[in-house]
Amino acid sequence: MRTAPLLAAISFVLCSSLSGASAPDWLQALAKKAPPEESGTPPAWVLLDETTVSINESGDTIEHRRVAVRLRTNSGSEFAKGIVYYNGKSDRVQTNKAWLVRNGSAVKDKSGSDWLDTENGTPGSIVDESRKRSINLAEFAVAGDVFGFETQVKTASPVAQLRWGFGWDIPVIEECAQFDLPPGFSIDASTQGAHPLVKSVNPASNSWSWTLHDPSYTPDEPCIAPTAHTDAWLTARIVPPSGNTKFKPATFASWSDVARWTVALNATQQETSPEISAKVRELTQNSPDTLGKIRALCAYVQNLRYVAANEGLKAGHGYQARKASLVFSRGFGDCKDKANLLCVMLREIGITAYRASALAASGFQVVESCPSPTQFNHAIAAIVVDDSVQLPTVVPTEKWGRLLFFDPTDPYTVVGDLPESIQGTKTHLMTEGSDSLITLPTLSPREGFAFQRKVRLALTPDGDIQASGTITGLGQAGNALRLGIKRVSQPSEMEALVSRQLSDAFRGATINDKKTSDDLVSGRCELSFDCTKKHYVQALPGGVSVVKLDVLSRQMLPIFSEKVRYRPIELPPLDLQDEVILPLPEGQVIEELPRNTRLESPYGTYALTCSTEAGVLTLHRTITLNKVEVPVADYAKLKKFFTDLARADRSSVLLKPKA
Repeated sequence: MRTAPLLAAISFVLCSSLSGASAPDWLQALAKKAPPEESGTPPAWVLLDETTVSINESGDTIEHRRVAVRLRTNSGSEFAKGIVYYNGKSDRVQTNKAWLVRNGSAVKDKSGSDWLDTENGTPGSIVDESRKRSINLAEFAVAGDVFGFETQVKTASPVAQLRWGFGWDIPVIEECAQFDLPPGFSIDASTQGAHPLVKSVNPASNSWSWTLHDPSYTPDEPCIAPTAHTDAWLTARIVPPSGNTKFKPATFASWSDVARWTVALNATQQETSPEISAKVRELTQNSPDTLGKIRALCAYVQNLRYVAANEGLKAGHGYQARKASLVFSRGFGDCKDKANLLCVMLREIGITAYRASALAASGFQVVESCPSPTQFNHAIAAIVVDDSVQLPTVVPTEKWGRLLFFDPTDPYTVVGDLPESIQGTKTHLMTEGSDSLITLPTLSPREGFAFQRKVRLALTPDGDIQASGTITGLGQAGNALRLGIKRVSQPSEMEALVSRQLSDAFRGATINDKKTSDDLVSGRCELSFDCTKKHYVQALPGGVSVVKLDVLSRQMLPIFSEKVRYRPIELPPLDLQDEVILPLPEGQVIEELPRNTRLESPYGTYALTCSTEAGVLTLHRTITLNKVEVPVADYAKLKKFFTDLARADRSSVLLKPKA
C-alpha cells in the first residue's frame, strides 16, 4: 500500500478479469510456488507487490505495478478486488489487467473497459478530478486461488517529492518500490516504521529501490498505535542535477523554498470584499476584547459547510486556496479555503494570521530533513496574539511571536483547543521566510480530554433509587459529547446517550428527564438527566442493605482481553472526574464503606475516596489515562494495570438500621 507517490493521483490496485486469456508468466510462476509457511491464520498472503516508477528529464512519470495475492481461506476473497486511482484531467491509464488463477489456469481475466470507471468520491467534494477504476471478483474467488493484476499509469506531479507507505493487513512476502531516474538524478530519502526497508541502488541504470519483507500476520486488535497500521514509510525527494532546466516539478532545498512556492500560488487568493468587511463588523461589534473578536470570527468560519472542489491538481491547485471573497459568497470551502478566509477576516480587524500546513491522523511525523508540501494533508490557522490571550493552544515563537493555533474545519473544537489528530504534530506556516517547523501543543488529559460527572442519589423506602446527574465534557471530551448531542434525532437516542454514561448497575433505568447546554467560549458541553432504577437496593438479613456506588460507566476505557498482543498500543488520553453523593436515609447508618484506593502507573492513575459528613456520603473517583505508546513487550504490565483498576472499582456501601 502506498500514499501519495510522486503524483497527485496514485494507483492502489487489487483487481481481476474475466475472459479466456492465460495469465502472464510472472503470475504463473508465483502461482506455482508452494504456499508460504503458516504464520498465524491470515486469510491471504501478498506474494508480490512491485511498483516501478520511471521518471524522465522533464518529470513525466510512468508508474507500473504488479501484485499477486494467494487466498488461504474463502474469506480471503475480499482481496480479489481492486482500485486504480488517476487524475481524469491529466493522467492516462495505459494498462489495467487482472487474473484469477486456479490450479495453474486463469479462470477469470478482465482488462480495460471491463473495469468500472467513476469519480473518486473524495468526502465533501462536489467536483473531483481524481478518478478510479475498480473491479470486484470476490464472488468468484475461493481458497487456494491466486489473484494478480498489472497496471500502468502515465502521469506527472507538480512537486518532486513523494511519501510511500509499505504494508498490508495481511502478510507480505515481498513489497518493492523502484525508481528509475535519468542520468545525474538522485533521491534524498528517509524511512520510518517498525519494519526495516532494504535499500538498493544500481548505478548503471540509476535505479533506486526499497523492499519490505514482512511475512508475519497480526490480527485486528484494540487501540493499535497509528504507527503500527503501516509497516514502513518512505519520504523522499527527487534531486535533479545542477543546471537542469527541463525538470518541471517544483523542487525544494529548504522549508523557505516550500513557503515561497505556496505563497506564490496563493498570492491573489487573500482579497477581501465589502461584504466580508461588513460581516466582520457585524460579528465583532459586541465583543469587548481581542479574544472575543477572534472567537466570533473563528466560530463563523467554523460553521461554514465543508465542501471540496478538487480541480487543477496537477497545476498545484491542491495547495492553493480559493479566493476568500468566493468562499465567503458561496458559504463553503475545504480546509485551506476556510483557513484562508479566516486569515482575511482577522486582517480586517488588524490581527495578523497565517495559513499553516498540518499532518492529521497519519501515525508518522513530518520529516524535517525532506522539505515538501506533500508531507501535509490539512490546513489550519495560526493567529498572532499578545500576552492577554492565555490559552493552552498558544505557542510562543522567536520569529513570529505568540501564535494561537485553531482548526476552522473541525465543527466542534472551540478556540483554545485542537483536534487530537493534530496535537503534538509539526506544522509549517505558509508565509514568506517560514524556514522551520513548529510543533503543535499536546494537551494533557486534564486540560484537553476531561469528563466531569456528578450524580446525586436518593433511596426510596421500597428499594428503588433516583439519580440526578450532570455530565460535563471539556476539550476534546466536550467535542465528543457535543458531537453525540448533535447527532441525536430521536428521544430514544438521547436516552441512549445518557445510558452510555451509566454503569451496568443502572441498566434498564427509566430516563425521566434530560437537558443539554453548551458554552462555546469555555468549551464546556453538558448533559443533565434524572432517572429511576427499580429494585436497586439489595436487602440482607437483619435490616442491612447494599447500595452500589459505582453508578457511572467505565466504558470509555479500552478493554484488553487478549492473552497475546502483536502490535503496539496507543492509549487514548482521558480524565474522568466522578462524584457520587448519597444522603443517608432516615434511621440508617453506615456499616461499611468502600476502601480508599490509589493506583499509579506510566499508563495512568486511579483514585477512589469515600467520606461522610452531616449524614451525606460522598464518593470521588478519578481515572486518568495518559496518551502513551505501549510496546508489545509491556503488554502484560498494561493489562495488569487495567485488571487492578477493575478490581478496585467495585464500590458498594453497607447500610444498617440506627441502633
